[in-house]
Amino acid sequence: MLSGLAVVQQQVVRDASSRTEASYWPLNESELDYIGDTRGWAKIEGLPTQPPMASYKNDGVRLNFWLSTGTVGSYLDHPRQGKTQLFRRSLSMSEAIGVFDNPRKHTGKGYHTTSESNGQGKKRKAEESPATHMRTCARCGQSKSKDKFSNNQRHKGASAKCKACVLLGSW
Repeated sequence: MLSGLAVVQQQVVRDASSRTEASYWPLNESELDYIGDTRGWAKIEGLPTQPPMASYKNDGVRLNFWLSTGTVGSYLDHPRQGKTQLFRRSLSMSEAIGVFDNPRKHTGKGYHTTSESNGQGKKRKAEESPATHMRTCARCGQSKSKDKFSNNQRHKGASAKCKACVLLGSW
């Protein structure tokens, strides 16, 4: 029984310089490895390190997770459409977990391609909402909607700073 004892929480405060570039990425490879392993997915080893990507396979289905962008690609044999590729953009870790559970899951954040008789893939874009595109500011570390970043900053990838942090000046 803990009555009379005080429980003290210690908060660790880190400044932006203590974070690695990978810590700003929307997808975490070690978490994906654990999630994939616990759900019966085998990691595909020996892939190039650029772009940073983790790949898994299970029962003829392949999943590619681009760690720095949060894009996930599913490659599978659809029951009616044949071989298809389904891409989802800007996914969070919780959304990525859902893809392991159901590789055909549609999130409204991407597009898919199907094989056509002429060998050319047909691409169809999914409906998307601008509010669903989130990214993390490299300076303040907060996850913010895409419209909180200037066009110039959006093109800087993991080092992008939100408009508010840009106004505060350089670090």
